[in-house]
Amino acid sequence: MIPVVGICGASGSGKTTLLEKLLPELKARGLKVGVLKHHGHGGPIETPAEWQGKDSQRLAQAGSTRVGLSHAGGVWLEASGLAGAGPRARAARRLAGMGRVIGAGGKRAALPQIAGVAPGRAPVRHPTACAGVPRGGATGGAVAQAGGVWREAAGLAGAGPRALAARLMAGMDLVIAEGFKSAAIPKIEVVAPEREPVLPSGGKLLALARRGGQGTEAGLPVVDADDPVALADFLLEAVKPVTPPPEPAKLYLDGQELPMNAFVSTILSGMLRGFVSSLKGTGEAEKIEVRLG
Repeated sequence: MIPVVGICGASGSGKTTLLEKLLPELKARGLKVGVLKHHGHGGPIETPAEWQGKDSQRLAQAGSTRVGLSHAGGVWLEASGLAGAGPRARAARRLAGMGRVIGAGGKRAALPQIAGVAPGRAPVRHPTACAGVPRGGATGGAVAQAGGVWREAAGLAGAGPRALAARLMAGMDLVIAEGFKSAAIPKIEVVAPEREPVLPSGGKLLALARRGGQGTEAGLPVVDADDPVALADFLLEAVKPVTPPPEPAKLYLDGQELPMNAFVSTILSGMLRGFVSSLKGTGEAEKIEVRLG
């Protein structure tokens, strides 16, 4: 089961700002992180264009592998890693569980197709995709655009973060749910300066996050909302990811350790482990040493 942890707090407390700092740090540690954001402002979101420039898009740009926006009509799921993929690849990755998949557009795709021809117009000589398929009867759909693929899952309207993670976040090491303050998941509450914590019910409240925070408050540990390294350390200790990230690499020059940030250390570790794993007879080595000179 993919672990799910919540980041909650009052409106304007800085939840998205905290995640914009935390996500790059988790990504640098080798984790694939999905984010679920609760949209609690009334009606359904009809098109992914309504996401542009909003908090959910900021989370995708900050380093989340996948971002789901839960709203009254279902869920829009952004998957930037599929930008430019063909309809077969997108269907395999984003429309699992569907008995049939019908595509609109994608006229040059290598698929059996039906040409939609307007009255009085000649058909286009290359095949065109299905046209005029009513949206109302669809169980799920996906919209492809330059930034990636958006999946609409209308059947998941009102589902909680654990159910959404199980259905939409396969392959993630960790899922962070922003909002969902009453959900039965472990969570961290973000508290704005000079404000009192809400202390939401439901699930287990792990800690409070304040700018410059330290010590304890209301019987809970307080972490600094401006320190992504400390936040990541606390989060990964409290909620174990599916695949623990590998130990970072250390580089020594003439016996002296060369300081490296988390991103460079993780990249070096991944390169070395990938190279060694391609060699015969390496087995399941836990420690790798490389000596030069």
